[in-house]
Amino acid sequence: MKRFFDSLPIRWKIILTVIIPLILSLYFSIDNILDSNQVANKLNKIATMSEIAVKSSELVHELQKERGRTAGFLNSKGVKFSLEIKNQREETNIFLNKYKTGIENKEIDDVTKSLSAEMSKVNQFLSQLNSNRESIDKFEINTETALKYYTQTINSLIAIVDKIANEAGENAEISRMIYSYKSYLELKERNGILRATMTAVFAKNMFTDFLYKRAVEITSEMNVYNSEFRIKASQEILNYEKSKLQGEEVEQSAKFYEFAIQNHDSTNFGISADKWFAVITKKIDLMKEVEDKISQSILSKATDYSGKAKWNRNFLIILLFVILSISFLLVFIITKRISSRLALATDIARRISKGDLDSLSKLNIT
Repeated sequence: MKRFFDSLPIRWKIILTVIIPLILSLYFSIDNILDSNQVANKLNKIATMSEIAVKSSELVHELQKERGRTAGFLNSKGVKFSLEIKNQREETNIFLNKYKTGIENKEIDDVTKSLSAEMSKVNQFLSQLNSNRESIDKFEINTETALKYYTQTINSLIAIVDKIANEAGENAEISRMIYSYKSYLELKERNGILRATMTAVFAKNMFTDFLYKRAVEITSEMNVYNSEFRIKASQEILNYEKSKLQGEEVEQSAKFYEFAIQNHDSTNFGISADKWFAVITKKIDLMKEVEDKISQSILSKATDYSGKAKWNRNFLIILLFVILSISFLLVFIITKRISSRLALATDIARRISKGDLDSLSKLNIT
């Protein structure tokens, strides 16, 4: 090895001396670039998954309204909500098509693979939508069964958001935002279930044991999700929600519910199902605005993080290219300079050994 190294030209000895640090620098630089690329891809995936969550929540909102009108339709034996349920189904179909178009977008095929179990469950429930509607129109299923179907379908759509929150676990801020979004979706869903439950109550003008028990359970669940949301949500979102959830309809929906619970043995509440449905729907529509605000902030933050990660990755690639270019250029210039100097020194020594001193003055020694 020593003989081999000694036999190398000086230029290659210099290159070998420099190349080892360069290789190490290249290794760590590429490692950083790969890490940055992985972060960028992960955040881009989260941003795309957040778009799926938004499409899911839009469909959830329409299914919640259809569920509430279905409860009123069944419990009034079709006397009420017959026109409303027809119109709502058409509206639901619009958002169902938007949801299907969104998840079939080829740009998110890779993303949906990680949500395959949840998406499969959602598709299974949605495939039963038309058959359940036909059974409802013919009064072949009761209110409890109909509400159960809608609730299971909605829960499967909300589960997608839970999966996305788990995927975002590496970014604490985005993960926290998505978990607060999930809690608010659950809170809004409980308000939707309460709308359907109390619509059935006011349509019948009385509580059944099942409906009373369900109403009390829903209230407890609402308190849990409300607490979770307030722990995880940012102050900006909390302030926005406070500014939105106020007004006559919000207060009136609470009064209607409290009156019915306090007089649960009554068979004449004096509150029409239509009136209840209108005021609680107004409240839920306001909650939808808060939900949209949260989803927009998640998309904005995920896109921002993704953009910064991509910029950092591209910057590292350019920096590495510049450093390597400068390093190789310097090695080339230095080795060429040293080699030419050594060649000159060798030539001078050779001339001196031959006694050719006169020609030394002609050499370019600078």
